[in-house]
Amino acid sequence: MARSKYELVDEALRYLEDNSDITFTQPGSVARALVEAVVNAAYDVLVEAENLRDQSFLPTAYGEYLDRFGEWLGVPRLSATPAVVVAEDRVIRFYVTEGTLYSKLGGDGSGGYIPKGTRIYNSSGDIVFTVTEDAHFDRAATEVYVSAACNVEGATGNVGKGVLTQHSLGVGGVFVTNEQAITSGTEGESDGDYRIRLALAFRAVGGSRQAIGLALSRIPGVSDYFVREQARGAGTFDVVLIPSTSRVSELVKDTVAAILDSVAAVGVSIGVREPEYVPISMAVRLIFDPNSDEAGHAAVRVDVERTIIDYIANIPVGGWLIIDQLIARVLGSYPVLQDIKIDELIIDSRPQLVRDYKLPEDGIFVIDSNIPFKVN
Repeated sequence: MARSKYELVDEALRYLEDNSDITFTQPGSVARALVEAVVNAAYDVLVEAENLRDQSFLPTAYGEYLDRFGEWLGVPRLSATPAVVVAEDRVIRFYVTEGTLYSKLGGDGSGGYIPKGTRIYNSSGDIVFTVTEDAHFDRAATEVYVSAACNVEGATGNVGKGVLTQHSLGVGGVFVTNEQAITSGTEGESDGDYRIRLALAFRAVGGSRQAIGLALSRIPGVSDYFVREQARGAGTFDVVLIPSTSRVSELVKDTVAAILDSVAAVGVSIGVREPEYVPISMAVRLIFDPNSDEAGHAAVRVDVERTIIDYIANIPVGGWLIIDQLIARVLGSYPVLQDIKIDELIIDSRPQLVRDYKLPEDGIFVIDSNIPFKVN
Protein backbone atom coordinates (compact mmCIF):
# COMPACT_ATOMS: atom_id res chain seq x y z
CA MET A 1 0.00 0.00 0.00
CA ALA A 2 1.34 3.40 -0.98
CA ARG A 3 0.41 5.21 2.27
CA SER A 4 0.48 4.11 5.89
CA LYS A 5 -2.40 4.39 8.35
CA TYR A 6 -0.67 7.33 10.07
CA GLU A 7 -0.24 9.19 6.79
CA LEU A 8 -3.96 8.73 6.05
CA VAL A 9 -4.88 10.12 9.48
CA ASP A 10 -2.66 13.19 8.98
CA GLU A 11 -4.13 13.76 5.51
CA ALA A 12 -7.70 13.57 6.85
CA LEU A 13 -6.94 15.99 9.70
CA ARG A 14 -5.36 18.52 7.34
CA TYR A 15 -8.45 18.29 5.16
CA LEU A 16 -10.65 19.08 8.18
CA GLU A 17 -8.49 22.04 9.16
CA ASP A 18 -8.49 23.42 5.61
CA ASN A 19 -12.16 22.88 4.84
CA SER A 20 -14.04 23.28 8.15
CA ASP A 21 -14.16 25.28 11.33
CA ILE A 22 -12.47 22.40 13.19
CA THR A 23 -8.97 23.49 14.08
CA PHE A 24 -8.21 21.62 17.29
CA THR A 25 -6.92 18.23 16.08
CA GLN A 26 -4.19 17.52 18.58
CA PRO A 27 -3.88 14.07 20.26
CA GLY A 28 -6.76 13.63 22.72
CA SER A 29 -9.15 15.83 20.73
CA VAL A 30 -12.59 14.60 19.72
CA ALA A 31 -11.87 15.37 16.07
CA ARG A 32 -8.71 13.26 16.02
CA ALA A 33 -10.45 10.37 17.81
CA LEU A 34 -13.28 10.33 15.22
CA VAL A 35 -10.87 10.52 12.29
CA GLU A 36 -8.70 7.72 13.66
CA ALA A 37 -11.76 5.49 14.16
CA VAL A 38 -12.93 6.02 10.57
CA VAL A 39 -9.43 5.62 9.09
CA ASN A 40 -8.81 2.40 11.06
CA ALA A 41 -11.96 0.82 9.64
CA ALA A 42 -11.28 2.09 6.13
CA TYR A 43 -7.65 0.99 6.25
CA ASP A 44 -8.64 -2.60 7.06
CA VAL A 45 -10.97 -2.60 4.06
CA LEU A 46 -8.22 -1.19 1.83
CA VAL A 47 -5.72 -3.83 3.02
CA GLU A 48 -8.19 -6.64 2.30
CA ALA A 49 -9.02 -5.18 -1.10
CA GLU A 50 -5.33 -4.96 -1.97
CA ASN A 51 -4.80 -8.55 -0.80
CA LEU A 52 -7.68 -9.79 -2.94
CA ARG A 53 -6.27 -7.87 -5.89
CA ASP A 54 -2.90 -9.57 -5.40
CA GLN A 55 -4.53 -13.01 -5.12
CA SER A 56 -6.16 -12.51 -8.52
CA PHE A 57 -2.76 -12.61 -10.26
CA LEU A 58 -0.65 -15.75 -10.47
CA PRO A 59 2.72 -14.10 -9.64
CA THR A 60 1.42 -12.74 -6.31
CA ALA A 61 -1.16 -15.36 -5.30
CA TYR A 62 -0.37 -17.83 -2.53
CA GLY A 63 -1.90 -20.63 -0.46
CA GLU A 64 -5.56 -21.39 -1.08
CA TYR A 65 -5.71 -18.79 -3.85
CA LEU A 66 -3.09 -20.69 -5.85
CA ASP A 67 -5.17 -23.82 -5.30
CA ARG A 68 -8.11 -22.01 -6.90
CA PHE A 69 -5.99 -21.31 -9.98
CA GLY A 70 -5.18 -25.03 -10.00
CA GLU A 71 -8.86 -25.97 -9.81
CA TRP A 72 -9.60 -23.70 -12.73
CA LEU A 73 -6.75 -25.14 -14.83
CA GLY A 74 -7.29 -28.75 -13.74
CA VAL A 75 -3.79 -28.86 -12.22
CA PRO A 76 -4.08 -29.73 -8.51
CA ARG A 77 -1.25 -29.11 -6.06
CA LEU A 78 0.97 -32.17 -5.59
CA SER A 79 0.66 -33.71 -2.14
CA ALA A 80 3.42 -35.38 -0.16
CA THR A 81 4.29 -38.95 -1.17
CA PRO A 82 6.23 -41.61 0.76
CA ALA A 83 9.55 -42.96 -0.45
CA VAL A 84 8.87 -46.22 -2.31
CA VAL A 85 11.04 -48.85 -3.97
CA VAL A 86 10.05 -51.95 -5.93
CA ALA A 87 11.91 -55.24 -6.01
CA GLU A 88 12.80 -54.94 -9.70
CA ASP A 89 14.68 -51.73 -8.94
CA ARG A 90 17.13 -53.86 -6.90
CA VAL A 91 17.51 -51.33 -4.11
CA ILE A 92 16.67 -52.99 -0.76
CA ARG A 93 18.41 -56.35 -0.45
CA PHE A 94 18.16 -59.07 2.18
CA TYR A 95 21.20 -61.33 2.10
CA VAL A 96 23.39 -63.79 3.98
CA THR A 97 27.18 -64.04 4.09
CA GLU A 98 27.14 -67.74 5.03
CA GLY A 99 24.78 -70.45 3.87
CA THR A 100 21.49 -69.53 2.17
CA LEU A 101 18.43 -67.52 3.04
CA TYR A 102 16.49 -70.79 3.20
CA SER A 103 18.88 -72.20 5.81
CA LYS A 104 18.23 -69.15 8.00
CA LEU A 105 14.55 -68.46 7.37
CA GLY A 106 13.16 -71.84 6.29
CA GLY A 107 10.16 -72.27 4.00
CA ASP A 108 8.54 -75.02 1.97
CA GLY A 109 10.17 -77.53 -0.34
CA SER A 110 10.86 -75.01 -3.12
CA GLY A 111 12.03 -72.02 -1.09
CA GLY A 112 10.92 -69.29 1.29
CA TYR A 113 10.07 -65.61 1.39
CA ILE A 114 10.54 -62.32 3.22
CA PRO A 115 6.98 -61.68 4.42
CA LYS A 116 4.92 -58.62 3.68
CA GLY A 117 4.93 -56.32 6.72
CA THR A 118 8.60 -56.92 7.61
CA ARG A 119 10.07 -53.65 8.88
CA ILE A 120 13.42 -52.26 7.70
CA TYR A 121 14.99 -49.30 9.46
CA ASN A 122 18.13 -47.31 10.10
CA SER A 123 20.44 -47.74 13.09
CA SER A 124 18.52 -45.21 15.22
CA GLY A 125 15.12 -46.60 14.25
CA ASP A 126 13.62 -43.24 13.26
CA ILE A 127 13.32 -44.08 9.54
CA VAL A 128 11.17 -47.16 8.93
CA PHE A 129 10.21 -48.91 5.70
CA THR A 130 7.73 -51.77 5.48
CA VAL A 131 7.90 -54.61 2.93
CA THR A 132 4.77 -54.24 0.77
CA GLU A 133 4.55 -57.74 -0.73
CA ASP A 134 6.01 -61.18 -0.05
CA ALA A 135 9.47 -61.52 -1.63
CA HIS A 136 10.02 -65.15 -2.59
CA PHE A 137 13.40 -66.86 -2.99
CA ASP A 138 14.48 -70.38 -3.94
CA ARG A 139 16.39 -72.80 -1.71
CA ALA A 140 19.80 -71.85 -3.13
CA ALA A 141 19.34 -68.06 -2.96
CA THR A 142 21.74 -66.00 -0.88
CA GLU A 143 19.93 -62.70 -1.52
CA VAL A 144 16.55 -61.31 -2.46
CA TYR A 145 15.33 -57.80 -3.28
CA VAL A 146 12.08 -56.51 -1.80
CA SER A 147 9.43 -53.89 -2.48
CA ALA A 148 8.98 -51.47 0.41
CA ALA A 149 7.53 -48.10 1.35
CA CYS A 150 8.41 -45.61 4.07
CA ASN A 151 5.91 -45.46 6.91
CA VAL A 152 5.55 -41.67 6.66
CA GLU A 153 4.96 -39.38 3.72
CA GLY A 154 7.43 -36.79 2.53
CA ALA A 155 11.18 -36.63 2.10
CA THR A 156 11.82 -38.17 5.54
CA GLY A 157 12.27 -41.56 3.89
CA ASN A 158 14.85 -40.29 1.40
CA VAL A 159 18.07 -41.88 2.59
CA GLY A 160 21.59 -42.32 1.35
CA LYS A 161 23.07 -45.60 0.24
CA GLY A 162 23.61 -48.17 3.01
CA VAL A 163 21.47 -46.41 5.66
CA LEU A 164 18.78 -49.09 6.11
CA THR A 165 20.65 -51.89 7.90
CA GLN A 166 18.20 -53.29 10.48
CA HIS A 167 15.13 -55.50 10.13
CA SER A 168 12.38 -57.05 12.23
CA LEU A 169 12.77 -60.71 11.20
CA GLY A 170 14.44 -61.58 14.48
CA VAL A 171 16.85 -64.02 12.79
CA GLY A 172 20.62 -63.84 13.12
CA GLY A 173 22.83 -64.08 10.07
CA VAL A 174 20.31 -62.39 7.75
CA PHE A 175 21.30 -58.87 6.78
CA VAL A 176 19.64 -56.02 4.93
CA THR A 177 20.84 -52.88 3.19
CA ASN A 178 19.76 -50.35 0.60
CA GLU A 179 22.31 -50.59 -2.19
CA GLN A 180 21.32 -47.28 -3.72
CA ALA A 181 20.11 -43.98 -2.33
CA ILE A 182 16.33 -43.74 -2.04
CA THR A 183 14.98 -40.40 -3.27
CA SER A 184 11.37 -41.00 -4.31
CA GLY A 185 9.74 -39.40 -1.24
CA THR A 186 8.38 -35.91 -1.95
CA GLU A 187 7.11 -33.12 0.25
CA GLY A 188 3.85 -31.36 -0.46
CA GLU A 189 4.37 -28.87 -3.28
CA SER A 190 5.46 -25.43 -2.13
CA ASP A 191 3.76 -22.27 -3.38
CA GLY A 192 6.85 -21.42 -5.43
CA ASP A 193 7.02 -24.79 -7.21
CA TYR A 194 3.26 -24.89 -7.70
CA ARG A 195 3.28 -21.39 -9.18
CA ILE A 196 5.84 -22.50 -11.78
CA ARG A 197 3.72 -25.50 -12.77
CA LEU A 198 0.63 -23.33 -13.06
CA ALA A 199 2.53 -20.86 -15.25
CA LEU A 200 3.48 -23.81 -17.50
CA ALA A 201 -0.16 -24.87 -17.57
CA PHE A 202 -1.20 -21.47 -18.89
CA ARG A 203 1.20 -21.93 -21.82
CA ALA A 204 0.72 -25.67 -22.31
CA VAL A 205 -0.94 -26.73 -25.56
CA GLY A 206 -1.89 -30.35 -26.00
CA GLY A 207 1.11 -32.40 -27.14
CA SER A 208 3.54 -29.50 -26.70
CA ARG A 209 6.79 -29.77 -24.77
CA GLN A 210 5.29 -27.57 -22.05
CA ALA A 211 2.34 -29.96 -21.70
CA ILE A 212 4.66 -32.96 -21.52
CA GLY A 213 6.93 -31.29 -18.98
CA LEU A 214 3.94 -30.37 -16.85
CA ALA A 215 2.53 -33.88 -17.03
CA LEU A 216 5.82 -35.54 -16.11
CA SER A 217 6.73 -33.25 -13.21
CA ARG A 218 7.57 -35.20 -10.07
CA ILE A 219 6.72 -38.75 -11.27
CA PRO A 220 8.15 -41.10 -8.59
CA GLY A 221 10.81 -43.38 -10.03
CA VAL A 222 11.67 -41.04 -12.92
CA SER A 223 14.66 -38.73 -12.55
CA ASP A 224 14.50 -37.20 -16.03
CA TYR A 225 13.24 -37.76 -19.56
CA PHE A 226 14.03 -36.81 -23.13
CA VAL A 227 11.95 -36.75 -26.28
CA ARG A 228 12.69 -38.52 -29.55
CA GLU A 229 10.67 -36.75 -32.25
CA GLN A 230 9.25 -38.60 -35.27
CA ALA A 231 10.18 -41.86 -33.56
CA ARG A 232 7.62 -43.83 -35.57
CA GLY A 233 6.94 -41.42 -38.42
CA ALA A 234 5.37 -37.97 -38.73
CA GLY A 235 3.08 -37.01 -35.86
CA THR A 236 4.75 -39.38 -33.42
CA PHE A 237 7.37 -39.10 -30.74
CA ASP A 238 8.70 -41.20 -27.91
CA VAL A 239 9.29 -40.06 -24.36
CA VAL A 240 12.30 -41.92 -22.96
CA LEU A 241 12.19 -42.17 -19.17
CA ILE A 242 15.39 -42.06 -17.14
CA PRO A 243 14.99 -44.13 -13.94
CA SER A 244 15.90 -42.69 -10.56
CA THR A 245 17.11 -46.13 -9.47
CA SER A 246 18.16 -48.95 -11.80
CA ARG A 247 15.13 -49.50 -14.03
CA VAL A 248 11.76 -47.95 -14.78
CA SER A 249 9.10 -50.26 -13.41
CA GLU A 250 6.12 -51.36 -15.50
CA LEU A 251 3.80 -49.57 -13.06
CA VAL A 252 5.62 -46.27 -13.67
CA LYS A 253 5.55 -46.72 -17.46
CA ASP A 254 1.82 -47.46 -17.42
CA THR A 255 1.21 -44.42 -15.20
CA VAL A 256 3.24 -42.13 -17.48
CA ALA A 257 1.52 -43.48 -20.60
CA ALA A 258 -1.90 -42.74 -19.12
CA ILE A 259 -0.84 -39.22 -18.14
CA LEU A 260 0.64 -38.44 -21.56
CA ASP A 261 -2.48 -39.71 -23.32
CA SER A 262 -4.39 -36.98 -21.51
CA VAL A 263 -2.17 -34.21 -22.97
CA ALA A 264 -1.66 -35.60 -26.48
CA ALA A 265 -2.91 -33.35 -29.26
CA VAL A 266 -5.28 -34.80 -31.85
CA GLY A 267 -3.32 -36.83 -34.37
CA VAL A 268 -0.24 -37.07 -32.18
CA SER A 269 0.97 -40.49 -31.04
CA ILE A 270 3.10 -40.50 -27.89
CA GLY A 271 5.11 -43.60 -27.00
CA VAL A 272 6.66 -44.27 -23.61
CA ARG A 273 9.80 -46.33 -23.36
CA GLU A 274 12.86 -46.96 -21.27
CA PRO A 275 16.44 -46.31 -22.28
CA GLU A 276 18.47 -49.09 -23.85
CA TYR A 277 19.72 -51.09 -20.89
CA VAL A 278 23.31 -52.29 -21.29
CA PRO A 279 24.19 -55.10 -18.83
CA ILE A 280 27.63 -54.88 -17.27
CA SER A 281 29.72 -56.99 -14.92
CA MET A 282 33.36 -57.13 -13.82
CA ALA A 283 35.96 -59.32 -12.22
CA VAL A 284 38.08 -57.11 -9.98
CA ARG A 285 41.22 -57.96 -8.03
CA LEU A 286 42.19 -55.88 -5.00
CA ILE A 287 45.80 -55.50 -3.93
CA PHE A 288 45.92 -54.70 -0.24
CA ASP A 289 48.63 -52.93 1.72
CA PRO A 290 50.68 -55.83 3.21
CA ASN A 291 50.54 -54.12 6.60
CA SER A 292 46.74 -53.92 6.65
CA ASP A 293 44.60 -56.10 8.89
CA GLU A 294 43.42 -59.12 6.92
CA ALA A 295 40.38 -59.45 9.17
CA GLY A 296 38.89 -56.38 7.51
CA HIS A 297 39.59 -57.36 3.92
CA ALA A 298 36.27 -59.15 3.42
CA ALA A 299 34.30 -56.05 4.42
CA VAL A 300 36.41 -53.89 2.11
CA ARG A 301 35.66 -56.22 -0.81
CA VAL A 302 31.92 -55.83 -0.18
CA ASP A 303 32.26 -52.04 0.07
CA VAL A 304 34.39 -51.82 -3.08
CA GLU A 305 31.77 -53.75 -5.04
CA ARG A 306 29.13 -51.27 -3.88
CA THR A 307 31.36 -48.33 -4.74
CA ILE A 308 31.88 -49.65 -8.28
CA ILE A 309 28.17 -50.32 -8.74
CA ASP A 310 27.37 -46.82 -7.46
CA TYR A 311 29.86 -45.30 -9.93
CA ILE A 312 28.30 -47.24 -12.80
CA ALA A 313 24.76 -46.28 -11.75
CA ASN A 314 25.66 -42.59 -12.00
CA ILE A 315 26.98 -42.73 -15.57
CA PRO A 316 24.44 -40.67 -17.54
CA VAL A 317 22.50 -41.79 -20.60
CA GLY A 318 24.89 -42.07 -23.52
CA GLY A 319 27.86 -41.40 -21.23
CA TRP A 320 31.29 -42.94 -20.80
CA LEU A 321 32.64 -45.63 -18.51
CA ILE A 322 36.12 -44.25 -17.77
CA ILE A 323 38.35 -46.93 -16.29
CA ASP A 324 40.97 -44.61 -14.76
CA GLN A 325 38.24 -42.57 -13.11
CA LEU A 326 36.66 -45.71 -11.63
CA ILE A 327 39.99 -46.94 -10.27
CA ALA A 328 40.75 -43.51 -8.78
CA ARG A 329 37.34 -43.49 -7.08
CA VAL A 330 38.04 -46.83 -5.40
CA LEU A 331 41.63 -46.10 -4.39
CA GLY A 332 40.65 -42.71 -3.03
CA SER A 333 37.99 -44.29 -0.82
CA TYR A 334 40.00 -47.15 0.68
CA PRO A 335 43.51 -46.33 2.00
CA VAL A 336 44.18 -50.03 2.73
CA LEU A 337 44.37 -50.68 -1.03
CA GLN A 338 47.61 -50.36 -2.95
CA ASP A 339 46.04 -51.01 -6.33
CA ILE A 340 43.01 -52.40 -8.11
CA LYS A 341 43.09 -54.56 -11.22
CA ILE A 342 40.12 -55.10 -13.52
CA ASP A 343 40.78 -58.60 -14.83
CA GLU A 344 37.54 -58.92 -16.80
CA LEU A 345 35.02 -56.46 -18.20
CA ILE A 346 31.77 -57.94 -19.51
CA ILE A 347 29.35 -55.66 -21.34
CA ASP A 348 26.12 -56.87 -22.92
CA SER A 349 27.12 -60.44 -21.94
CA ARG A 350 30.33 -60.29 -23.98
CA PRO A 351 33.92 -59.97 -22.70
CA GLN A 352 35.53 -56.66 -23.63
CA LEU A 353 39.00 -55.20 -23.63
CA VAL A 354 39.49 -53.33 -20.37
CA ARG A 355 39.24 -49.80 -21.69
CA ASP A 356 36.88 -46.84 -21.69
CA TYR A 357 33.44 -47.61 -23.11
CA LYS A 358 30.91 -45.24 -24.73
CA LEU A 359 27.24 -46.03 -24.21
CA PRO A 360 24.78 -45.85 -27.11
CA GLU A 361 22.91 -42.57 -27.44
CA ASP A 362 19.88 -43.88 -25.48
CA GLY A 363 21.84 -46.37 -23.35
CA ILE A 364 22.41 -46.66 -19.62
CA PHE A 365 24.29 -49.33 -17.69
CA VAL A 366 22.52 -51.87 -15.50
CA ILE A 367 24.21 -54.53 -13.41
CA ASP A 368 24.11 -57.87 -15.22
CA SER A 369 21.90 -60.17 -13.14
CA ASN A 370 23.23 -63.28 -14.92
CA ILE A 371 26.97 -62.63 -14.47
CA PRO A 372 27.75 -61.66 -10.88
CA PHE A 373 30.41 -59.15 -9.95
CA LYS A 374 33.61 -60.71 -8.64
CA VAL A 375 35.75 -58.75 -6.22
CA ASN A 376 38.71 -60.82 -4.97
